[in-house]
Amino acid sequence: MKWHWFICIVLLALVGCKDDEDDTSNSISNNIRQQEIEQIVANQILPDFSEASADAQLFTSVVASFHQNPTVESLEKCRETWAQLAASWMELTPTEVGAARYTFIYSKIYGFPCNTEKIDGITSTQNTSETAINAPSDARGLATIEYLLFGNEQGEQILFLNQDFRLDYLLNTAEALEKNIEELNTFWKDDYANTFSKNEATGTSEPVSLLFNGMTISLENLKNYELGDPLGLTGSAPNYELQRAWRSNHSRLLIVKQLTGLQELFGNGNQGYAGMIRAMNLGHSESLAKQVEEAFSLTIEKANQTPDNWNAAMQTNDQSLIDLHTQLKELIRLMKSDVASHLSITITLSDADGD
Repeated sequence: MKWHWFICIVLLALVGCKDDEDDTSNSISNNIRQQEIEQIVANQILPDFSEASADAQLFTSVVASFHQNPTVESLEKCRETWAQLAASWMELTPTEVGAARYTFIYSKIYGFPCNTEKIDGITSTQNTSETAINAPSDARGLATIEYLLFGNEQGEQILFLNQDFRLDYLLNTAEALEKNIEELNTFWKDDYANTFSKNEATGTSEPVSLLFNGMTISLENLKNYELGDPLGLTGSAPNYELQRAWRSNHSRLLIVKQLTGLQELFGNGNQGYAGMIRAMNLGHSESLAKQVEEAFSLTIEKANQTPDNWNAAMQTNDQSLIDLHTQLKELIRLMKSDVASHLSITITLSDADGD
């Protein structure tokens, strides 16, 4: 009987040690998760907002010069700086999470497609900065400005802008866009960055989960709306005009920039989500982190292999675009299934199969 008691005591001691080890492991993992989120916010999100804000200021100044002297050269400068600003903004699409989502500013910056009938209605009469600020989301922001700047040869586009009050609305919309981007920049920089990073909530409210879901939503939107719909792969008829940036024909530029930003958020080595996976130190942690790192690299490689002219490529169902869509499905599957499971993240999307 004494031996039975002795065995029980030993077993209880072993179980207690195991619990202590698990608690220590969980504590280390949680600390790393918070540290990585702090690093992501400080080293990626905040600098990206500062860059977008600076690009918005530059764009407004270029548009103001064009407004004063609408020439072919100044129009081209507007087009170049629009592409630069749009590309900067694409890196920030995953940050529409938590309290930032409820600022309701993101859709005002780059909701697409724009509604040309609404824009033409607004520009048929005199308009001010206040007009642009109060305009509906589909008649303002980057997509609306693309409509005003692109679509025709330079000379024809200038004539188009000189009709009615379009030239005024171009400047007013640029100023409203700059204001909105700076509002978000200030929101993150002055308060939310610290609040978000230090948030100790668990489950779907944990910063790790919020940002991860923002990343997967960005990937899903890219796959479904920027590739799938235009190519007719989601059940709708093929229509290249469903692309995000078909008027400027800069869709590839923007998508590559978006994917690069998402890759940087995921991280590599011991940084970002890759670092969180490796910190779990499970049997397949290293292989999973490496697999996703490679999947991001392959996705960007396939995006870069597509033709410059996506408008023409969409109309011929170019195989490289279909290959990119297929690779995106694989990357999304890894993120929403394998990574989410490994890091105990709940996916808040309804579609969880990566199709």
